[in-house]
Amino acid sequence: MNVDITPARTVLEYLNSIGTVGLALIVWALWTRRLITRGEFDLLTQRELDLQQRLDKALNIGGRATETSQVLVDRLPPAMKS
Repeated sequence: MNVDITPARTVLEYLNSIGTVGLALIVWALWTRRLITRGEFDLLTQRELDLQQRLDKALNIGGRATETSQVLVDRLPPAMKS
């Protein structure tokens, strides 16, 4: 079985290069939500897309309802349009 340890080695070299203070700052930033992870970013992006789709659907339905009511008003006899 051939296992590539290059990514693990790269991570360890990065952690070694930033030192204890740098690692403490990263942990603090994650803990206090000043720095978000990729997973959190993806979740928020998906939520934004879902909300945008719901808004577009609601606007479409509202636009169709407005057009329909205008058509109904236009079909009213002149005596009832006041």
